[in-house]
Amino acid sequence: MRLIHSAASSVLLAAGALPLAAQPFDLPVDSSQSSVRVELCIPAGCDDDTSPVSGFMRLSLDSVDQPGAVTLHDFEFNLTEQIDLLINAGPFVGRLTATGSNLSVFDQLGGPLGPVIVDEDDTFGFTDVPAAASGTMAYTATSLICAALSASGLPCSDTINLADQGGQIVDSIGGTLTSAARTVTVVSMIDLTMPIVPDDPSVGTIHITGTIRGSVFVPFFCPADLTGASDPNDPSYGDPDGSVDAADFFYFLDQFALGNLGAADLTGSSDPNDPGYGAPDGVIDAADFFYYLDLFVQGCS
Repeated sequence: MRLIHSAASSVLLAAGALPLAAQPFDLPVDSSQSSVRVELCIPAGCDDDTSPVSGFMRLSLDSVDQPGAVTLHDFEFNLTEQIDLLINAGPFVGRLTATGSNLSVFDQLGGPLGPVIVDEDDTFGFTDVPAAASGTMAYTATSLICAALSASGLPCSDTINLADQGGQIVDSIGGTLTSAARTVTVVSMIDLTMPIVPDDPSVGTIHITGTIRGSVFVPFFCPADLTGASDPNDPSYGDPDGSVDAADFFYFLDQFALGNLGAADLTGSSDPNDPGYGAPDGVIDAADFFYYLDLFVQGCS
């Protein structure tokens, strides 16, 4: 074991720094400071209503302490109040009343989006974001407005399930992103327009815009932190201590030499592009050693 530790010391000295791994985190929406405006427009006119918003954004940063780039992994924005709309164009043209319930906008990314740059003024922006909507919009129309809906194949009174509208594209999700003492704060704007009738946008549109605010403390992420001491007789042996140092490396070597699958079987491949990278495979071999070395030189982020 002494020979192994001596060789490992040489490996530590020779290892160069690798880029920090981005660890996604959830940023909850602050409903008290976030709201969304829903505007319904038809040829006879428009009306809008607002609601507070709940939900989250799942993000990752190249650096929590000094963000220079942000990646969007997931999001969900839920309107917490009913939306009530009325377009009254007079007795001849008619009126349209509509009520939106349980409205939500959520991601259909199919994978991370970005990264995009966080500029020097703390601004960032994602464009053309794949999304979907859910909830219902119940409506009743009269007179010529009713006739126009009927001509487009819609009844004069019905409930539209927004989930049936299919995938949507959010024009933009952007805003400002700041970090202080590892508390990340985002003020983001959302902009989404969808047709009432997917195949005929001239019938009318639903336009959703709003401001989403949230803050969260992001703890240090130290995947290579395994122990507080390299001495098996020390009470902190095997207990992570919030830092990555030589003790962690030698602890891993101990478990590697002992054949401890629970601690040393970390991966099926040493190639970050391989699907088996980071997935234990029931075997302890050189791939596990080099995978741990990758984690070690990344340190904490």
